[in-house]
Amino acid sequence: AAAAAAAVAAAEAAAADEFEAGEWMAKVAEAVSGLLLAEVRAITGLTEPGSAQLAADLEYFTNIVAALALEPPSALLTYMVCCGAARDSYGISVRDTEGMDDEVVRAVAAMRGITLE
Repeated sequence: AAAAAAAVAAAEAAAADEFEAGEWMAKVAEAVSGLLLAEVRAITGLTEPGSAQLAADLEYFTNIVAALALEPPSALLTYMVCCGAARDSYGISVRDTEGMDDEVVRAVAAMRGITLE
């Protein structure tokens, strides 16, 4: 009985450590997301290859965040979609995507030199 109680206590302690690690990872992902978002917002101009690269980098980052069972910030997802949208159909592409942040849509259009109607 004592061995079983010790095993249960050890399992509970391991679960508590895992929960704390999960909380810690969530806080790290949130902090890194905020830093990345600040850097992306500071971009003033994007070439088409630069826009495609940023979209790929943001997709990679959001996949990592999602793999940690966390929700990537909606602004980063909007930047990813907008940077990856084709230049000639930008307005249509971003308008047809749910949950887009209008401020980010306008900011990326300005970065890429796209006029919105």
